[in-house]
Amino acid sequence: MKANNDSILNFDYIIIGSGVAGLQLALSIINSNNLRDKRIAIIDKVQKNANDKTFCFWEKGKGKWDQIVSKNWQETYCFGKKNEKLHIKLAPYTYKKIRSIDFYKHCIEKLKNNIQVNFFTESVKTVTETLDTVIIKTTKQIFECTHLFDSRLPLQFLNQKKNYSYIDQSFSGFEIETKSPVFEAHRFTMMDYRFTWQNSTSFMYILPKNTYEALIEYTFFAPFTLTKTAFESQIKKYIDTYFNGVSYTIKQKENGVIPMTNYPFEKHHTPRITKIGTAGGWVKASTGYSFKRSEKFVSAIIEQLINKQPVIGYLPHPRFKFYDMLLLKILEKENTKGPEIFFKMYKNTKPSTFFKFLDEETSLFEEIKLILKLPYFPFIKALFR
Repeated sequence: MKANNDSILNFDYIIIGSGVAGLQLALSIINSNNLRDKRIAIIDKVQKNANDKTFCFWEKGKGKWDQIVSKNWQETYCFGKKNEKLHIKLAPYTYKKIRSIDFYKHCIEKLKNNIQVNFFTESVKTVTETLDTVIIKTTKQIFECTHLFDSRLPLQFLNQKKNYSYIDQSFSGFEIETKSPVFEAHRFTMMDYRFTWQNSTSFMYILPKNTYEALIEYTFFAPFTLTKTAFESQIKKYIDTYFNGVSYTIKQKENGVIPMTNYPFEKHHTPRITKIGTAGGWVKASTGYSFKRSEKFVSAIIEQLINKQPVIGYLPHPRFKFYDMLLLKILEKENTKGPEIFFKMYKNTKPSTFFKFLDEETSLFEEIKLILKLPYFPFIKALFR
């Protein structure tokens, strides 16, 4: 870092936002032998010092985040609306959980110990791109860089999202501890549709830590959401109904909203500004998963920086965007169809194919076989829409 005569702080790369996308990107830059001379600034209006989220993902074998994985499972349950129960073994995949505070601490400690990186806690006011640089004005000072990575949602998205397929993944959860053992520590519940809210795709999601502790989360894939009071009331009813009125203590709460949309975020990339995270389209439109998917975008960005190519990140094959669009259209227009579609995906497809499909790594032949096992009519209607 250095300041010029006008007290502008100069960097090679600036990252706005110290969430999953920004921290993963910064770590990959300092770990690249070809980018070791690049100076990085990370600007965020808040410090990441709270356990505000839970990150979950699936992967085969050992992974780069295993040292901070707090729990993993190789078996899951899925419950249908008519009390139908699936017990699914995930091999060769493992489902992994990371507490956000562990992720933040792990990344920030590594970055702060590296001379390439500087952190700034301040709010960005304006961003101006010129032919050779990007100027960032914050509430405290002025920065300049050759390339900006920006995690802020574009204003155009907020104004235009109704013109695209769009639903919210909204969720609220309790991390509870019971007075008696009620959970199966080695199995989690991916989706429980027995407690679906009327006329919606909504389900309970359970991540047991041990037989006494678990995160129980109520999740909606829907064009609407519930109030905080309604969310929490439903979670309590679910616990009372399916865990025989067990006595418990709420240790922590979490909630959030993730946009699920086919909005073309990539159109906001410019020669010197790359949108990242949700703002860059890193969230899988049909599932809301983004933690593991971010690795693909980060890997592509590093390669593009090294090869001096346009920095746009990972580009999924258009057919995967098409599949996402069809499912989003169904969930947007016929939200009640979601439980049947998702349950049949788990019932009729091996995890080795299902997770590979969600990771956008299947062949066209594998995709056709999977799709033929799903209810046809909602997809045909969505296609004509």
